[in-house]
Amino acid sequence: MEDDAEKAKSLLSERSRVSAVLTSFRVLEKEHKDLAELAEMISDSDDRDFLATINAELQSLKLRISQKKTECMFSHEADANSCFLTIRSGAGGTESSDWVCMLLRMYTKWAESFHKFTVETVDSVDGEETGLKAVTVKICGIGAYGWARTESGIHRLVRISPFDHAAKRHTSFASVEVSPVVDHEIDIKILEKDLRIDTYRASGAGGQHVNKTESAVRKFSCYPHFWLILSVI
Repeated sequence: MEDDAEKAKSLLSERSRVSAVLTSFRVLEKEHKDLAELAEMISDSDDRDFLATINAELQSLKLRISQKKTECMFSHEADANSCFLTIRSGAGGTESSDWVCMLLRMYTKWAESFHKFTVETVDSVDGEETGLKAVTVKICGIGAYGWARTESGIHRLVRISPFDHAAKRHTSFASVEVSPVVDHEIDIKILEKDLRIDTYRASGAGGQHVNKTESAVRKFSCYPHFWLILSVI
């Protein structure tokens, strides 16, 4: 019964996601049809302001259609999820802390204005003088992880520092890490072929017994990007 409930929850979540995607495509289709009809009606009009408005609406529609085409190419299983985005300052001191703030403002505006996502601050650490040493935000919306995941990595800024009276050029670094929001209940399956078990003799008290018995066990579990090591002594 519990498995059935989990499957039903997963199917309902997937249904909601697909329904939202289909609705967005229908909205774009209707807007395209309305603009085409309007453009045909005013094809002989000399009203420049009205024509400029129609052209602006058309450019906006083209941009949103382009976004949907990009989303259709998302291939990661978590691309449709919301995501956590963490920015940490690197080398550069005050400059790097200010760089973190600049990146935060950029990603917030990108998410809220460009994609209509919502952004919530989860945690932040203030810099020593100004800016932030680290900040984590949650970007909520369908496809947030798919759009943001390629931002993971080291970001560098080279500029004339506003904090340096000598007006020298400074280089600042900040790391960005993006991870998807997933369900609290995650089913992790470890296959036997991915296990490697080593046995060896334990150290410490125990006299001759520890020298004759391999009582220590180390288990390695291989995941796609890392090794999980469990030792039992």
